[in-house]
Amino acid sequence: MFICLAILGCKGVYDGPPPSGDGAAIYGRVLGILGSGINEVQICAKEVDVPCVTTEKDGDFLLDHLPEDEDIVVVMKRDGYLTTAYHHNTSLAQEWRKTLMSDSIINTMTSRAETEQKPGKGHAMFIVWSGPDYDEFDRVEGISVTIRPSQGEKFYQAGGGFPDPELKATSNSGGGGVFNLEPGDYELTFSGAGKTCEPWFSHDFEPGEPVPMTVYPEMGSYIDLVCK
Repeated sequence: MFICLAILGCKGVYDGPPPSGDGAAIYGRVLGILGSGINEVQICAKEVDVPCVTTEKDGDFLLDHLPEDEDIVVVMKRDGYLTTAYHHNTSLAQEWRKTLMSDSIINTMTSRAETEQKPGKGHAMFIVWSGPDYDEFDRVEGISVTIRPSQGEKFYQAGGGFPDPELKATSNSGGGGVFNLEPGDYELTFSGAGKTCEPWFSHDFEPGEPVPMTVYPEMGSYIDLVCK
């Protein structure tokens, strides 16, 4: 089973209303791991004074009137799924195709990583990729992550999408993370395979520079990174 954690590689065609043109907008479709749209997902821009929205029956949503060219955190929440905080810069106008993972999938993932979800803790998750543009890309193998302050339970995903305790760096899935972190602010550094990585969601970082991430209680915090 392939688990798509991010905007990359998930299929979905947004057919909702166009953005109003008043400020920046985030729009697209929230999907399950098999590619079907998920309805009734609440989507909010954290610490931004705009109303939350809820996905339609096909998973479509439009969140607009956002500040332009700013780093924000967008939170997706629905009962029975891991609440997920996506880091994003509002200058990026591509259609979002985000996968929301069910609680049962997260429990399987933590079990494969030889742990379990702990009450009050949060998770950091990432995917690393390379390519000429948004539509053509490859997942990057051999990338390891260092987190500061050092804590939690690090994992990397095997080709099938589930964590493999034997892995010490990314496989051809390009994914990984850290389970069971105390809520708070961290810095993640990505290195290896003769490449340097920078966040896809923001233009304010140099390749190889530590990436700040806020981890929230009982949520997954998520970033995409481009490696060169």
